[in-house]
Amino acid sequence: MPKVMGYKLRIRRKNAVSNYVPIPLSLVENIACDMRHDILKMVYNCGKENGHLGGCMSAVEVLAVLYTQIMNINEVAHSDRDWSERDRFIMSKGHAGIAMYAAMKHVGLVSQEMISGPIRGETAILYRHPKRNIGYGIECSVGSLGMGLGYGNGLQESFRRRGTNQRVFVMIGDGECNEGSVWESAAYASHRKLDNITVIVDMNKLQLDGPTHDILSMDNMAERWTAFGFKTVEVDGHDIEAIYKALQTEHVGQPLAVIAHTIKGKGISFAENKTEWHDNYLSDELYEKGIKELGGRDLSEVKKLAAERFETRRIKIKGNSEGQVISIPDTEEQILSWQSYGIKNAIGEVSFQLAEQDELFTLIYSDCANRIGIKSLHEKYPEKCYEAGIAEQNQIVMAAAMAHEGFHVFAVAYAPFITARVLDQIRVNLGYMKAPVCLIGLSAGMAGSDLGATHTAFEDIANTRSIPNILVTAPADTYEMVKGMEYFVNNPRPMYLRVTVGEDTYFKPVAYSPLKADVIRRGKDIALVAVGILLKETIKAAEILHEKGIEATVINARTVKPLDEEMIETILFFETIVTIEEHSVIGGLGSAVAEKLAVRARKGRLHMVGVNDEYFYGEQGRVLFKKNGLAADGIVESILHVIRQVESE
Repeated sequence: MPKVMGYKLRIRRKNAVSNYVPIPLSLVENIACDMRHDILKMVYNCGKENGHLGGCMSAVEVLAVLYTQIMNINEVAHSDRDWSERDRFIMSKGHAGIAMYAAMKHVGLVSQEMISGPIRGETAILYRHPKRNIGYGIECSVGSLGMGLGYGNGLQESFRRRGTNQRVFVMIGDGECNEGSVWESAAYASHRKLDNITVIVDMNKLQLDGPTHDILSMDNMAERWTAFGFKTVEVDGHDIEAIYKALQTEHVGQPLAVIAHTIKGKGISFAENKTEWHDNYLSDELYEKGIKELGGRDLSEVKKLAAERFETRRIKIKGNSEGQVISIPDTEEQILSWQSYGIKNAIGEVSFQLAEQDELFTLIYSDCANRIGIKSLHEKYPEKCYEAGIAEQNQIVMAAAMAHEGFHVFAVAYAPFITARVLDQIRVNLGYMKAPVCLIGLSAGMAGSDLGATHTAFEDIANTRSIPNILVTAPADTYEMVKGMEYFVNNPRPMYLRVTVGEDTYFKPVAYSPLKADVIRRGKDIALVAVGILLKETIKAAEILHEKGIEATVINARTVKPLDEEMIETILFFETIVTIEEHSVIGGLGSAVAEKLAVRARKGRLHMVGVNDEYFYGEQGRVLFKKNGLAADGIVESILHVIRQVESE
């Protein structure tokens, strides 16, 4: 399909079987009123856990127009068109999710029973903060603010790559615009001329702590979006016809920002323009008062039509088909070639080979193209390369959206930033939503230590290991880094590939898997479990110990999460176990092994060799290696100390 641009072009399938019936604009006022009833009911059902009444009520008219008049969701949901052809809506101000559900009902995505159903627990579908469920058109899990536009960027890059033309609408709160990540994403959307994106700012002028003007003024909201390169219009956010017109503003070649001036708590006297109703408890008395204030308008027609639309929805979601197996040659000649590049530059070479075979291969990088050697890749496959700039928050959320659209996404940045600055984005998108993105953290550990503590990453394993659903692996050499990338494209899943710099040594296993540890050397006296580039130092240490009459088993753990259970069973037989890593002694390999051993109530000694629990000033890596006892002689000294302690007990 050819690549197309411009918001007016639409995908159509001829001769589609359809239950689609357009919703007249004349009904939208009644739909908005019905939405307010539903919002009131859902907030009431929240009980003393409180519901976000104010920000839901301010968004009603915009959402009513958007779902029933602007987006193609009603049409796609009621025909045999593929569900992937739908326009997308991202409720970035996640506390207004309840308002989104009320609008979704009127295009048949959810039912009245679901609106009245549970809002918590395993049986719930419509949570207070939306949880990704594409079968109902809930595109992503939200609640942590500032991520919606980045996700929209990823969706639009996916559509552009495929040559399709769906539109993306993102609703952002004016208070949410305090978040710097909003503006990272705005800059990217404008720079890339993503003209099928529309941002709607619900400018109700109140946030949790009070008026936005007093907290962090956003009074010049329109000027801000214009300055970032958006076509910008302002509108009364409760005027249905004005909203309809604003959302159809021409904006070819640039994204659109609609600044909707609204009233927080609109329609409910005790909540209008009241900060305390950002979220609050709706008592029986206040619920009844609110229902009376919404009036006696006859809503039977819109309720009946909504029920019929839910019954006739035709949503079918394609399953993932089995793809080809992607293979990177690992002859001795090829491995020597990778080593000659060095582990960072080899990323570009491997990416090129993956891109040659994999149509879905995608590389999103953050101002590090020259460090990873992607010149050849970019020249031949520019459509598979995305420069995010120094904007890792947008990078990670965009990567997650593209991964959810089926692409095999590698997100590359420097380890101190891709695992710390964007920890929330990783937690929400890779952890909670399980977006199958492979994070590659460059210069982990001591690789950038001469630049100071800001450029060291001794916490990165702990950070990523603490998040559910993420595989955390630390290659011992270039070969393992290459095979880790190959593994990902064949087994897409949330993954962190930790790349550091050291003396490259090749320990090719019989059959590589990041889920399996390797026993490099066997001995009866002590178990040494290493990960990453310290594997070589650990082998040297074992050789020194051998000269002293101590026989060590050396294991390459390879992956810190999940640990190989067979490895744990192997080391259980040793009285003394030592873990060795270029990472903080808190939260890394040692902690992971300790957790496994603790639940087995094992007797014996576990000793952790790693980076001391402190920060270091600008020093060369080899100096820090010595200070932290990570070179072979230091490892031996630690092991002998442990052995002496055991013998004295």
